[in-house]
Amino acid sequence: MKKTILLLLIISSSFLNRTFAQQIPIHSQYMFNSFLLNPAICGTTEENRLFINARNHMLAWGGGNSYNYNIFEIDPNPLTSSLSFNKGFHDRMSWGFNLMYDRILPITTINLEPTFAHRSRLFDNLYLSLGISTPVYYTNFDNGQVQWLDPDQLLDYDMGYVSENETGISGSANFGLYLFNDRFDFGFSVKNIWESEINGIPNVLSGDATTDELINTNIRHYYLHSSYDFQFDWASSWAMVPTILLKTTELTKPQVDLNLKLIYMDFMWVGTSFRKSESVITAMLGINLQYYFFGYSYDISTSPLATNYSVAHGITIGRYFKNKNDHQNVRKRNRFFEDRSALYWYPDWL
Repeated sequence: MKKTILLLLIISSSFLNRTFAQQIPIHSQYMFNSFLLNPAICGTTEENRLFINARNHMLAWGGGNSYNYNIFEIDPNPLTSSLSFNKGFHDRMSWGFNLMYDRILPITTINLEPTFAHRSRLFDNLYLSLGISTPVYYTNFDNGQVQWLDPDQLLDYDMGYVSENETGISGSANFGLYLFNDRFDFGFSVKNIWESEINGIPNVLSGDATTDELINTNIRHYYLHSSYDFQFDWASSWAMVPTILLKTTELTKPQVDLNLKLIYMDFMWVGTSFRKSESVITAMLGINLQYYFFGYSYDISTSPLATNYSVAHGITIGRYFKNKNDHQNVRKRNRFFEDRSALYWYPDWL
C-alpha cells in the first residue's frame, strides 16, 4: 500500500548493517547447529536432532549510549531465536524444519522452513545430500516504534493510511548441496531463490506521492562452507576442527567467518570465531551428553559500532533421538575410539 508520509526509522547501526548486508540472522548459531545454514544437512547424522537457539545482542553500558532507549524508550536489542528438527526416515531421505524468530526495533519476522533432503553414496566414504526448503515469512511492522523526522509534519499528512500494526506473509525457496564423510564436509546453499516482496513492511516514499516506491524484498543469499576434523592423538582423543564460511548476496561484498574448535572425546569442546566484516570475535563452549547438548557463545565487537552494541550472548540446547533404524549414508556422531571410560563422549553414570 502506497504511503503519503515521510518516515524516519530511528534505528541502530546494527539494523542498518543487516538491511544492506545480510537479511538472514544466522550469526554464531550455525556453529552449534549447521542445519541453519544449509537444507541439505537435514538428516545427515545417525541420530535425529532437536535444537533450540537463542541470541540476544546487548546494549553497552546498560543502554546508556542508545538514542532509541533514552529518547523514545524503545528497546533496540535485537533478539534472534530458532527451533529446528531433522530426521532421517530412509537410507536416502530425510525431513525436518527450521522455525526462526527475529525481532529488531519495529520489525518482527517469524520464518517457518519445512525441509526435504535426499542423500546418496558417491564413493566408499563420500556422500552427497541435496536439500530443498520452502520458507514462509510472517512479518509484523509496529508503527508505534516509528518516529517522525519532524513531529510538525504530522499535521500535513493523513494518518488514516497508517495502522498500528501491519502484517504480511510471503514465501520463497532454498536449495543446498552437501558433500560429507566422517571427517570432511563441504556445502553450498542458496536462500531466497525466489526474491519475493516482503509483505508487512511499508514501502516508503520519499515524501512525494508521485515518486516510485522503494520495494522491500527478500534478497538472494549464498553460503559456501567447509570443515575438516583433524585428529591429534587417538590415545587422548583430541581433535581440531577448522571451519570457514563465505556468505554473500548480489548486492553486497563477500563476508568471511573463520572458526576453530578444539574437541576432547566429543564430550566437550571450546572454540573461537572471527567475523571480519563486522569485526566480531566469538568465544564458544559446547558440552555433549548422551542425549543432550549445551552450547554457549559470547560475541565481542571491536568495530566502531561497539559504543552501542558491544556484546551478544547465545545459548543452544539440543536433544538427540536415536533412530529406530540404522540408516545408511549418514555421518557418525562419535569419531573417536569407543572407549567406555568416564570421559567418553558421555559419562558412564548417565
